[in-house]
Amino acid sequence: MKQDILEKNDKITISQRDNFNKKFGLVLRSSAIFYYKSAPDISTTLSFMNYWKLKRGIEVAIVASTRDMAGTLIKREELSFENGEVINYSPDLQPHSFFEGSIEIEVFSTKNLFIPYAAIMAIYETKQSISMVHSYSRTYSPYEIEEGQTITKGEESCWTLRDTTTVRSFCVFHNGGKAKDNQMITLRITGPNNEIRQTLIELPSLSPYNTVKLYPSDYFPDLSHWLDGQVANANISFAVSDAFTRLLVGNESLDGLDYQITHSNFNYSNHGTDKVDMDDIHAYMNVPDCDVDDKYVIIYPDSDPGSYEVSYLNSQKNFQTGEQVLLPIKGEQSLTFKKKDGVLPTRLVTGLVCENDTGLLPAECSLGVMTCLRPPKKLWWCLCVSNFSHHSKLIIVDNPQIYKSTESTPLNIRLYSSDKNTFIETTILYEEHSEDFSKGMNIKTLFPNAQEFLNNTYGYFTVYSEYGGLYCFTMISNLNGSYTLEHGF
Repeated sequence: MKQDILEKNDKITISQRDNFNKKFGLVLRSSAIFYYKSAPDISTTLSFMNYWKLKRGIEVAIVASTRDMAGTLIKREELSFENGEVINYSPDLQPHSFFEGSIEIEVFSTKNLFIPYAAIMAIYETKQSISMVHSYSRTYSPYEIEEGQTITKGEESCWTLRDTTTVRSFCVFHNGGKAKDNQMITLRITGPNNEIRQTLIELPSLSPYNTVKLYPSDYFPDLSHWLDGQVANANISFAVSDAFTRLLVGNESLDGLDYQITHSNFNYSNHGTDKVDMDDIHAYMNVPDCDVDDKYVIIYPDSDPGSYEVSYLNSQKNFQTGEQVLLPIKGEQSLTFKKKDGVLPTRLVTGLVCENDTGLLPAECSLGVMTCLRPPKKLWWCLCVSNFSHHSKLIIVDNPQIYKSTESTPLNIRLYSSDKNTFIETTILYEEHSEDFSKGMNIKTLFPNAQEFLNNTYGYFTVYSEYGGLYCFTMISNLNGSYTLEHGF
């Protein structure tokens, strides 16, 4: 059979400007596909709110397709917002007590949706831990394939490995609706002291909607010994058919009790990105307090090639492409980035890692930097929950380096649930509670009757301000001291 060898000179340039300007063509179908696992030791829930109606008054039709790892369709059903403005979906797959595969959510409309990515959260819960991630991959619509608006050559990075004798790292990716020939893929690890290890993996042909899960330790048997308690970064070069190449990446304990995930991002040393050609040639990352003592920012190594400087805590640190940088953060901090040997790229990928004091895996949230190109964002929506076993916080930070703050920033915060077609709301001044929002405002502080309103399951905050310069996160923790952090939509 034919094998695909990925050529490094086949470079793709991704435009942040096109993303900001919603240049996706006519979008009548929006979608997302997730890794799904259901077993006695783990559960998966897909959660999303009716933001299409909330933002633009659009009614949508929703189809959920559950497939096994080989891509075989197991179940397909229509979902609706008839009972409430939030859907929490876990398919009934009886008599299966164990299932591993994917769930694809497709959203259809007779009006332009503008964004082909559906804003959906996946929550993974084990007996000890909780973790969540927003939409990371999707299958392309026929018009995108016909018009060539696809990225199917995977150059993915920003994947943190935490392998020990009890923990192993993994990644998951999804093929689209067309088969893919067998291929040689490259797995490359940047380890301690930025030492590089690399291997080629022969990947068998992929059937339509095939889901692939890879463990680096299968190809580097001494990985945990090599890392010796430190973290590493992995990147992977591969190809799929008719699907976006973003990965689900994470780490799991070998006993299945602990599990933490996030998503990958492009390897910008192989894929290209546009540049900041405005007057302000800096980029910024404003880190919330999160009420976490032990946290740090990761600057992932596979950036646009060049040398950089990051300033924070009245000091500067130089780094270059290929180096993984860990910056310890106390409280709320502002980081400023510049490129020392060229024009700043619009994208520089970072992550925020929040440690816990229980020995469980830390939460990692894939983020990035802001530049003056980013337009104001007035409306956010974020996952939340309130019950006897989960603690939920809304976290908000300001970005005054880019946006002109006003003296008074009223926030209209609403709460939506899965079994009500109404909402409850409150209005609060951001300036009067900025420190509380940096640490995280408890859902029960904002809404004392949140548990009753949400009926003990997942719901959504919406946050609206005319200012447009705020950035929202959600943090959820459980009784075991495990927590998970993700930015809002």
